[in-house]
Amino acid sequence: MRPPISGHLAELSKDTLIELIRMHSRNWMTLDGLWFSGVEEKYGLAAAMELDVRMWRIGSLTEAKRIKKLLGDEGVEPADWDAQVRDGRV
Repeated sequence: MRPPISGHLAELSKDTLIELIRMHSRNWMTLDGLWFSGVEEKYGLAAAMELDVRMWRIGSLTEAKRIKKLLGDEGVEPADWDAQVRDGRV
């Protein structure tokens, strides 16, 4: 039986972990682009843009909260990050 993924990750080198993060980021952006293209094809550009903006605002707020939780207040400027994301300023 293979160990849980967290055990496997702990065994990887720093360089491999960094490349894994980069690959995950590229995979995530590819999925986002495919989702957008699919919505555009089925419902049109206006609907795809409307949904994309709405989902990015929600997703960005979620990501900001997770990053802040992981990193604490270090390097998180400005302090009112959540409000800036909600207002579309970030």
